[in-house]
Amino acid sequence: FTMNGISSVVLDSTHYSTLYGLSKSTYTKLSGINDNVADGAAVREGTEMRLTYLVHRIRNEGSGGTPDIAVLHDSVLRELIKENQQYRRFAPVQQGERGYGDMTHMMGSTSVKYMEDWLCPPGLIYALDTTQWGYYSESDLAPLDEPQQRFIPNYDQTEMVWHKSGNVECRKPHNNGILDDLEFDLAGVPD
Repeated sequence: FTMNGISSVVLDSTHYSTLYGLSKSTYTKLSGINDNVADGAAVREGTEMRLTYLVHRIRNEGSGGTPDIAVLHDSVLRELIKENQQYRRFAPVQQGERGYGDMTHMMGSTSVKYMEDWLCPPGLIYALDTTQWGYYSESDLAPLDEPQQRFIPNYDQTEMVWHKSGNVECRKPHNNGILDDLEFDLAGVPD
């Protein structure tokens, strides 16, 4: 129930009690930083200063690592642009690695790129240290059955079923965090 399993790694023991078979309340470094409002409180404006505070908390409360990407829904990026336009002297910083410009938030010597993902739940931002995440294969792509080819009844052909499985792992969950309870509007720019 979390985007690509990220929340189950990053959120604390009040949401997911264990990670990799270990108790998050016993091993606090298995939890990321969760910045949200108290229950029942109104949602907050999506300002870049909130992201700056989250990144600084992650660096100070974690192990000194710094997130390098902020994953967010399109609606939250629109909210960020709207809320921060009066503070900008220039256009948002653009740096390109994928053939087009990526918006980047600069915080002194630290920069965090914004990555829009339509699968990301609206109203939150994942601040991730991508150097600590990886895919670990349990079974590389290979035929699943023996014999490898099987006859398809009533057809003049055979089929092969291929299989690949693995899991995403984070070596330092405490170098990541979630900024939650932000304003958003799925249809346009929030008021």
